[in-house]
Amino acid sequence: MDSRRHFLKKAALAAVTATLPASLADARGAATDLARLRTHCLAGLLDRYGERNHRDPAIMSRLDRELAIIDDLHLSDFFLVLAESRRVAARGGYPPTVVGAAAGSLVVHALGLSPVCPLGHRLLFDRFLAKSQRTAPSVAILVTVESAQETVRSIRDRHAQVGIDDLDRPFRALKRKWRPNAGGQSSWATLDVHSYFGLSVTRKAIQLVDQRGHSTIRFDDLPKNDPQTLALFRSGSTDGVFQFQTTGMQNILRKLKPARFDDLVAAIALYRPGPIYDGIVAAYIDQKPRMPALIAHRLIEDVVTETREMLIYDEQAMEILHRVGGVDLADGFHLVKATRTRNHAVIADNRERFILGAHRLGTNRHDANMIFDCVVSAGKHTFCKAHATVYAWLAYGMAFLKVHFPSEFREACHATGRSA
Repeated sequence: MDSRRHFLKKAALAAVTATLPASLADARGAATDLARLRTHCLAGLLDRYGERNHRDPAIMSRLDRELAIIDDLHLSDFFLVLAESRRVAARGGYPPTVVGAAAGSLVVHALGLSPVCPLGHRLLFDRFLAKSQRTAPSVAILVTVESAQETVRSIRDRHAQVGIDDLDRPFRALKRKWRPNAGGQSSWATLDVHSYFGLSVTRKAIQLVDQRGHSTIRFDDLPKNDPQTLALFRSGSTDGVFQFQTTGMQNILRKLKPARFDDLVAAIALYRPGPIYDGIVAAYIDQKPRMPALIAHRLIEDVVTETREMLIYDEQAMEILHRVGGVDLADGFHLVKATRTRNHAVIADNRERFILGAHRLGTNRHDANMIFDCVVSAGKHTFCKAHATVYAWLAYGMAFLKVHFPSEFREACHATGRSA
């Protein structure tokens, strides 16, 4: 009888395994994936922050929170593929970098896919992923021109997750079905690989510098506010520098006179038709803040001082809503998106919730209304800070090479068919 009962239990377990492939049946595999991902991250943090700082409480708290959300969304395996894509692309002689909101993730930074520290630049993971996520993540990485095809082919061959409808997307390396925890419609988690000439130029220039015995350059560890590099940006002499080579951007640089790296991030976020035509760029250059309610509030003064007391990033809007009104960070981003689509019903509903939350946290209704109005007004043109930061860092690295190793930079540009 015991053997029969044992047999029936095994049969029942097999039936459950067959019918619930994304649930209990995969629990052991998911736990293993999470453990592997955490191991990769800890090794990456040691490399990024060194023996003394990689176990800093703020860093570990951020890592634990991100990994918990990734695990809750059943995306550990997806992030392991991201780690793999980094190893494959780096065979081309230079590591890739993620772009978009994913650059705000400490996990992504630890995996070696983003050169910017999200804590140091006040980037929010919730701009990328949240427990309330309703759509699958879409991640894009930039690689050297030389390694793009090999990276896509290697990921496709190993994971065989790209369908026939993606054959017209040669950059698509991975496509995996994902369903939100709360139910609802499934969508596709994707990994796209794009070739980027700037990484090829940077790789070649660094190789030339190394071959000629000038110095060993680790791109991620460049001095953040090198005076000579910032002087190049102020002069507008940025031919050959990614995102800063156009005449319009060079004119803005001469007026903006960037004094620190953060000014380059702001320049990328602002150099778009909306902020230009609405006078936001001119106000930023002239340092004429339009939102005194934001400057005066004790809870958020530090959020806007980095951008000349103006609100220009999605992440700033999210942080303001969270600090003053107790709004969940992910819900704050939903509101920002609603301002862009002019969804007045969503805006009105969030206003009352914000005011009530602000009252509980010590802000009166009048001030709360003013702050909410500021967020709604600015939200039409705010930009993803994570994306702007990683673009600014790529540009900064190219400018650093142009200033300190001009012959090698010029030669690298010519070798890749670019002007310097």
